[in-house]
Amino acid sequence: MSLVSPEFEKLVGKLHKENLRLFPHLDSRKNCIVNQLQNEIKKFSKNDALNVLKQYSIFSNEAIHMLLDATIRNHNWKSLQNEIIHNIQEELGSMTLEIPHLELMRQGYREELLFDPDKVEPWSSTKAFLSTMKSIFRNDDNSFSAGALYSFEYNAILEFHIVEKIFLFIVGDEYIKSKSLLYYYIRGHKEFEINHSEEILNSMKDFFLHYDKEQFAKFEHGFFIVSSSINKWWLDLEYELNRNKYFQFEIDIPDLKKSIF
Repeated sequence: MSLVSPEFEKLVGKLHKENLRLFPHLDSRKNCIVNQLQNEIKKFSKNDALNVLKQYSIFSNEAIHMLLDATIRNHNWKSLQNEIIHNIQEELGSMTLEIPHLELMRQGYREELLFDPDKVEPWSSTKAFLSTMKSIFRNDDNSFSAGALYSFEYNAILEFHIVEKIFLFIVGDEYIKSKSLLYYYIRGHKEFEINHSEEILNSMKDFFLHYDKEQFAKFEHGFFIVSSSINKWWLDLEYELNRNKYFQFEIDIPDLKKSIF
């Protein structure tokens, strides 16, 4: 006997089907930044890709705080709250010798790409994106937050495929043969996020045993509002990157060590 209503299973299937159709820039094959680095190689430099990766590092830095906000405001859905806390514990190093994932990432950025993520200045597009995402996860409606959290974890799987292509564009394909901490972090998270996505979904199924039109609509809205926000951010990053180049604004780019390419 199913522990979840068939209507909820249909809803989740619909979200999966519609996600990339509605928000194509979540797909590494259609993402605007990836398309530029693949198809406009003469116009898109390694410095351009590095600038985008710098902005992404700010999002990585803030993501765990968004999850914490969600656990605080949705504490009465215990199984969901416990699963988020479990994911946070993994991010804090429960499976990496107590070394937080964020610290591994920071070390990789400093040693391999020669920038300190704590000192990166956010572009206006990133400021707007983070403000939107923080407001989403400070919502105290359980159904809406459940949809947003599931979208957050589900889209992270797609996100790391995009980040991987940007990173390899900077360092070159041969770099994967080296002992790259950043590449280990990116590849490992593609696997981590699959588990997180599935476990988040399983943790909330008990709350959707019976069909409730309003509850389902809130879940769907939470899922799509996160997808929409991330999709828009990629487009805004592309616009701001090209605008900065067109107007020749100074962007602080360190020289990368030739030995890593």
